[in-house]
Amino acid sequence: MRIRLIYIFIFFSLPYELQSQTKENILEKILLLQYDKFKPYLDNKDSYNIQILYTQIQRDKNNKPSLKTFTYNVDSRNYIYPASTVKLPVILMSLEKINQINDSKEDMVLNKYTRMSTLASSICPEGAIGNIPQDTNPPCIAQYAERMLLVSDNPSFARLYEFLGQRYIYETLQTKGYDSIRIVRRLGGSVCYTDQQNICTNPVLFYNNQLQMIYRQEEICNDSLPTPIFPKIPVGKAHIDGFGRFQNFPLDFASNNFLALSQLHKITIATILPETLEKKLRFNLTTEDYTFLWRLMGAYPYEGIKTAYSTQTGHFDAYKKYLYYGQDPNAQINPNIRIFNIVGLAYGFAIDSAYIVDFDNNIEFFLTAAIHTNRDGILNDNLYEYATEGMPFLKILGQTIYRYELAREKKYKSNLSKFKFF
Repeated sequence: MRIRLIYIFIFFSLPYELQSQTKENILEKILLLQYDKFKPYLDNKDSYNIQILYTQIQRDKNNKPSLKTFTYNVDSRNYIYPASTVKLPVILMSLEKINQINDSKEDMVLNKYTRMSTLASSICPEGAIGNIPQDTNPPCIAQYAERMLLVSDNPSFARLYEFLGQRYIYETLQTKGYDSIRIVRRLGGSVCYTDQQNICTNPVLFYNNQLQMIYRQEEICNDSLPTPIFPKIPVGKAHIDGFGRFQNFPLDFASNNFLALSQLHKITIATILPETLEKKLRFNLTTEDYTFLWRLMGAYPYEGIKTAYSTQTGHFDAYKKYLYYGQDPNAQINPNIRIFNIVGLAYGFAIDSAYIVDFDNNIEFFLTAAIHTNRDGILNDNLYEYATEGMPFLKILGQTIYRYELAREKKYKSNLSKFKFF
């Protein structure tokens, strides 16, 4: 109660014109209450391309959730390179595709733990072998999803991108109503980066425990590339090209991946609380699929099941927790708080889309935010202000919204037991 009164006092201490601007938008009000902390960001919100979505969750007496979303500076015309956030819809579609394959068969054939091989092709010489007899932890969809959700692994994304294919990804998302998403490329680290290589995806094979092939998907080539969201998306003032040459003009992202922040926020909600969205926006997943996703989205790198990481490999607890912890390797982790999230970090863009929970205080909320830091305006020079500007902003933002939620009165407490895995 004391914290809540402090917030109310500060709000009514603001000049009248600021009060009138923020009465209808709780998110703007919260940011202004902490104006001393957010001043350098709010004063330069457009140059930083800051965009924020905050969703409050209200439970009824039966624990049924309802949502109310507030936004700040959100505009899909202001391009945000999605980086690794495209991994979440690809994981969801991969799990859904497995279920669709099984629905088309009389007996269940596949699951997310089924051994999976990706064959190298003449177009893309990457692959992964899943039928090695002595391999006790063979490649499978669950392993790839886990690596992506724990440490944002790019090779794992490539394997699921190939399982789906460009056209399947585009048509599936369009059918569901996610019309501001365009996933047409593998991510950094892949040797298959040209347009032709991304159009074609490698053959994928699945094996049973006796190493007999039980399902084969041939190479898929997309003959009609999804139309770019915008004809041109220039970012920066200059860039270093793929051959290390300086180019004195912006880098055009029109042919790259696109994921509007508002739709990323909605996909995060569809993953955590699908029952709050209309059926069209949901994914066809089993109860066990959701439990699998929730556990991994909330886990720290060392808590993996098929692949566990450690601080010795550079994967500290807050490695993938930008909101609230700011990717600080020395962050003091609150044992009562869990952050179920997906992040992206590339070209100066830092993004986090999260469901944040405090089990002791019955707090839960969704928060998605992005910021772009690139003072010299040059892309691909690896000089981005992530540590000094981007992560501090996301850390302050997450902690500020958390404190507001701590003070917010609710008629009914949330029962969050189904998310308590650790």
